[in-house]
Amino acid sequence: MSTNMDANYGLGFVEIDDPVGRCVERLESELAKPNFKAPTLPKAALEVLRLTNNPRVEAAEILAVVETDATLAAQLLARARSPIYGTRPVQSLREAAVRMGINGLRDLVLQISLRMKVFRAPGFEPQVTEIMRFAQVRSNLCHAVNRQSRFSQPQASMCALLADLGMATALMVLAQVPRGESPPPLNTAWAAALESHETLGARVGQTWDLPGEIVSVIRHHHQVSVAKVPNPTIATLLVAGVVAEHLNLGLRGPQGAQFCEDRTQVNGARRLLGLNTDKMKRIVSQARAMELDCIV
Repeated sequence: MSTNMDANYGLGFVEIDDPVGRCVERLESELAKPNFKAPTLPKAALEVLRLTNNPRVEAAEILAVVETDATLAAQLLARARSPIYGTRPVQSLREAAVRMGINGLRDLVLQISLRMKVFRAPGFEPQVTEIMRFAQVRSNLCHAVNRQSRFSQPQASMCALLADLGMATALMVLAQVPRGESPPPLNTAWAAALESHETLGARVGQTWDLPGEIVSVIRHHHQVSVAKVPNPTIATLLVAGVVAEHLNLGLRGPQGAQFCEDRTQVNGARRLLGLNTDKMKRIVSQARAMELDCIV
């Protein structure tokens, strides 16, 4: 056997194809651009979010803004007539505001606005719809968690609607390709969106001028502590998410599997909120008693 060997043998490398990594790099590149075009909410919805950040805001101030957007106002009134808000249908936006309260009004405005073609992702429309469905599920489940928690978090239901902004934004960005090219395969795009969504969502929140504490929740919503400080709002989202999983209503990927929250983080959230097994059972029971339209 010859013992002669190329002096460069073993010094080469094999390039491993990483389509998910390439998608993540593209998302990071777009995010770094000064002219990054984030999805935009209707002007009225952004103003409602700004107003409700003031604890002294009056319902009349919010309604005055809603009424400047005829489409939003009409959809809000239609949704407010759902049986989940009472057996007698409301006849006006003012009656709806009285029945739902400030936070309920805010959340419904946000739910409607997020479904108004904010995220245009040709080829990924079913996945964007799934992200919006889960956002509404988790938002409603936050109310059940708050009723059992030692820390009631009125902002949690709104944060639940906003937490996965980055998922929908990632799919929107990846769907935008030059003429003649195709977007990445669905499974690849979904994996890249999962990997990038917290950072991307926080950037969108900043462009919407959301309060810093809300942006922080979006950026860290899978970790019960931020900078080693436990966050009750994130804890509420984590518990709401795991209850959604239990009810088979969790976020589903392209192959139908539910996304599962890290159980170490969920257990930490339960400890922070004082949710023992009996309280968790009450949350699940209350969630099961909700009207179907309240959840999906």
